[in-house]
Formats: sequence, C-alpha cells, structure tokens
Amino acid sequence: MPSTPTLQQPGLLDELDVLHRQEREAQTRKLLTATAFALANADLDPAQAGRAGRERLVRLGGEGTPAVAEFSGAMVGGRLQLSAWSADRLIADGLDLQFRLPHLFARLTAFEVAVGHARLVARKTRHLSLEQAGRVDARAAEVADGRLPWSRFTALVDAAVIQADPDTAAEREREAAEDVCVRSCRPLGDAMGALFVRGPVEATTQIDAAVTDMAATLQEIGWADPSVDGDSEPARVQEIRLQALLVLCNPAVAVAAIHHRVDRQAGREVPGLHKLVPDASTLVARAQLYVHLAQQSAEDGHDGVARIEGHGPVSAGWVRRHLGLRAGFTVRPVLDPLHQTPVDAYEVPARHAEAVHLMTPADIFPFASRTTRAVEIDHTRPYRPRSRGGPPGQSRIGNYGPMSRRHHRIKTHSDWQVEQPFPGIYLWRDPAGAMYLVDHTGTRRVGAESA
Repeated sequence: MPSTPTLQQPGLLDELDVLHRQEREAQTRKLLTATAFALANADLDPAQAGRAGRERLVRLGGEGTPAVAEFSGAMVGGRLQLSAWSADRLIADGLDLQFRLPHLFARLTAFEVAVGHARLVARKTRHLSLEQAGRVDARAAEVADGRLPWSRFTALVDAAVIQADPDTAAEREREAAEDVCVRSCRPLGDAMGALFVRGPVEATTQIDAAVTDMAATLQEIGWADPSVDGDSEPARVQEIRLQALLVLCNPAVAVAAIHHRVDRQAGREVPGLHKLVPDASTLVARAQLYVHLAQQSAEDGHDGVARIEGHGPVSAGWVRRHLGLRAGFTVRPVLDPLHQTPVDAYEVPARHAEAVHLMTPADIFPFASRTTRAVEIDHTRPYRPRSRGGPPGQSRIGNYGPMSRRHHRIKTHSDWQVEQPFPGIYLWRDPAGAMYLVDHTGTRRVGAESA
C-alpha cells in the first residue's frame, strides 16, 4: 500500500474557513446597513417632492415594502464604490428580504446563507404578491446555504416562482416572447466583441441550426478559410461557424454557397464558380467604427494603443491587421478640447459636445459606468441668463460634465455639490460630507482613510 503523503500546513485550510465566514458576514452587514440607511432617510417634504425633477419617494422593492427616498442609493453607492443604479438594486433586495422573505431573512441575519443566494430570490420574486413570495421563500430558504451549486439553485428558484403563480408565469412568457433583441454586447477585451440574440427558443434554435448547416456547407464545398486552423479542433469549429454567420449575413453569397453544395452533391460542376475565401469586407453590409488613434501609434505600426468606441482598447497593430486592408478611413483633424471658443447660449454647441466626449468619455457622477454618447451635458456651475446677471461665456470647456438623466437630476435637485477646478476634473461632495474626486482615472474617495 502506498503511504499517504503528509499534509503540509493544514492550518491554511482552517484560515480559509475563517475568511469565508468573515466575508459572508461582511457582505450581509453591508446589505443590511444599506437598507437601514434608506429606511432611516425616507422622510421627504411633500411640497418639495411634488415639484418637477425633485427627489421623490419610490418603492424599490416588491409589494409590502416601504417607499424610500429616490436619491438614497447614490449616497450608498458612493461609500460602496457602486453606481447609483447598482446601489438601488442592493437596497431593493434588502427591502424584499426584510419585508417579504422572512425565512431567508432569518437565515441571512444568522449568517447561514450567502448574500448572493438571498438576493437572487429577492430579485426573482419581486413581481409576486406578498403571499406568493412567501411560498418561494419557504421553498428556497432551506437550500440557500450553498449546498446546491448555483445553476441548480437558480433552477429551483425559477421552478418555485412558476409554481407560486402559474398565471403570471404564463403571461411573463408571452411578454418575454415579444421582448426580442439582437444587439452588440459590451466589449470583451482583446479586440473581441459579442452579439447577443434573445428570442423564443424555437427561433434561437433555428438560428443555431442555420449556422451549423452553413458551416458544414462551407467545409464541404471548400469555401472555409484555409487560414482557420486554431490551436485545437474546437477552436477551428467555432471559427468556421463565425464565417458561416458572416455568409448568412449576405443573402447572395449564402444562396451561391447552397447552390454550389447542391451541385456538388449532384455531381455537377458550375463553370466559372471559383473558391471563395470569406472575409468581412465582402460578406456583410457597411458599418462604421470610430477609431481613436494617435498619429505616432499609426506611424509605429504595431506599437501603441487605439480605442474603438463601443468596443474598448485594441493594439495599434490590430487596427493595421484587421482594418488596414479592408476598411476605408476618414481621417478627421485633431480637435483641441481646451481651446474651444466659449458661447453665451445655454445650448451646448456640437463642437463643444464632441470636445467634452473626447476629453471626458464617461459619466462624471461618482462610480458611474456609462461611457456612451447617450448622456446630457450639464453646466457644472448652473447657467444663468445674461438678463439675470449671468457672466459671458458660461457654455465653455471647463464648465461641462456629461451625465445620465438621473445623475443630472441628483446634481440639480439634491444637496450633492460639484466643482470643476480644472477642465475634466470634478470634485463632488455628497449630502453627508463625503468627498469624491472624479477624473479620467475614475473615482476616488478623498479625505477618508478607509476609502
């Protein structure tokens, strides 16, 4: 019998036990404290809350949960390095657990279940009545302690939700069938993107089958790109499936491929039909990408970094390899954001908006995540008309900040304060006095050792 090797440093495993429990307790306390803060600050002046744009009482949780102040999540998010939206979701889950899911809440406060498991149940049951949510709570609480792997726990909760309210489940399925989309997802890094398709199972199954069939066609007729060899057979298969999807995006090429396959299977050869090596420039419709590239990076070839709007950073070499031989480029002159002529109008000129986007491409509210052009350009120091004593040139670089509609409302109609001491640098103060510095590097808490 082989001897059993001596276990080295078993105390490290004991330390993992301690750390795991400490982490669970800390996550639970954060959830409970965030919820308690929202509940403690739910009193608003009705006269003020009724005015346009002002903070209101909102019910973030499901039936039976109390309303809380609309902007409370922004303050919670600042302390937890979360966006206001994410902090709202945290508070909503905490409210549901406290007021709708008593079994889970009891186990949560005893640190017997993970916050992630409890929050999943809260989110999945938010649309249910108080009684129906209680049924799911009773079913899920016992197994929410980690005994089930995540996929099995999710399936159990989904089944319990359907059983609790089959009529609503059927209606949600009908609504979901109409909530279809085909859209680009957020960038994955390494110059890779993703396309998200959501639709009825029969539709997505049909799409998958069409890609599989076209991939087989390309291989059979020899149209698959011979450069596709990948590091493994699975990688090659997926590369060919991507080529098949590109072919399907061009009906003429797809029909030609299918006809070629039929002719080959029938023993016929079509005169003049030659092998096609698919590439993106011939297979799909025209598309436009905004590529930000320094002149030196373009001249150096493979050195430096480029940024593709909506996709993220790529190497300058990637731009040369993937776009250099296939794409047409429109080179725009360099826009100097800091030397734009100020204007007296409240409306932001297009050239100013472009300069703001180039200099500050992200929402400037603390820990905000939006990086698209779909933002509102706020005047850091509120615009005051000349007729009311406003100074000239208020609409200028250095007095702008891009924000989402909600963050714009928080800044305008609450006690949050912001200054822009230098263009593109924003110093925020929340109603409790916490300070946040937002610049091109992100958000940092200032003046607090624990931040």
